[in-house]
Amino acid sequence: AGAGLGATRAIEVGLFLFLVVLSSTVAYTLGMAALMRTVRRSSVYAKLRNLSAFWHDMAKAFLVFTLFAPFMCYLPVSALNQLCRRVFPFTCSPEGGGIFTQRVQRLLKRLATWHWGSILSKVTVWCILYLSLN
Repeated sequence: AGAGLGATRAIEVGLFLFLVVLSSTVAYTLGMAALMRTVRRSSVYAKLRNLSAFWHDMAKAFLVFTLFAPFMCYLPVSALNQLCRRVFPFTCSPEGGGIFTQRVQRLLKRLATWHWGSILSKVTVWCILYLSLN
């Protein structure tokens, strides 16, 4: 029992890191705005948008479940970016007066409109599903 788990864990971590780097590269290459426009034009997004609030919150919960860790790494990077723009005058001028860049501020405002009680309860469902399938 447990034989060979070291190699399995290494493959899982490697695959996860590959997916994170691949998603970041695609988002950076296409630009987040272009990527979101493409996603919004897709038929899958249109079908998900037409479903009930339950399924819409399930999709949001899946995003929170999968992207929470990268997002928590992205926030300090955005704050550091904004700080460097304030401290070093030879770089770009600061975006707005907040701690984060304007892109992150807009994202946080949008996230503030979500129904977090419903979404976090559905994140629990995704976590239980993940653990039961693991």
